[in-house]
Amino acid sequence: MYDKKYNVYLAGLINPECPATIKWRKDLIAKCQPHKSYRLLNPIAGENYDFCSKGIHSEAVNSKAIIAKDFASIIHSDAFIVDLNSYGSTRPLTGTLFELAWAWERHLPVHAVYTEKDRYIRNHPFIEEAVTAWFPNHEMALRHLERFFIRGE
Repeated sequence: MYDKKYNVYLAGLINPECPATIKWRKDLIAKCQPHKSYRLLNPIAGENYDFCSKGIHSEAVNSKAIIAKDFASIIHSDAFIVDLNSYGSTRPLTGTLFELAWAWERHLPVHAVYTEKDRYIRNHPFIEEAVTAWFPNHEMALRHLERFFIRGE
């Protein structure tokens, strides 16, 4: 529809004790990139973070720099895929909820992925307000974004 290349931000839990929280982004990017109409933005791409029990740590940057980088990526995004699954982790989705609020503030289309096991988060009124559409997996969320928001069908 347009000649613009869209940026789609990939939000969700990042937990070193659960590699699936990192793998889904890499897998989606590997399946879909490069693409002529959009690019997928991975918040941990190109960074050398140490994952420890206290969370994410980098010798090169502090937590304020990580948050600033994520915020800047969201400011330059046109759409959002957010994984709201906990993957059985006890770590809260604090960063993800910040990212979701920033997307809501910018009126970005937000495609959320969740499983029935994590249905509790879907039922929260703030989450319901922020999410445009719900999907059972990342690929379906991306295909819907392609069809309705990027190609404009």
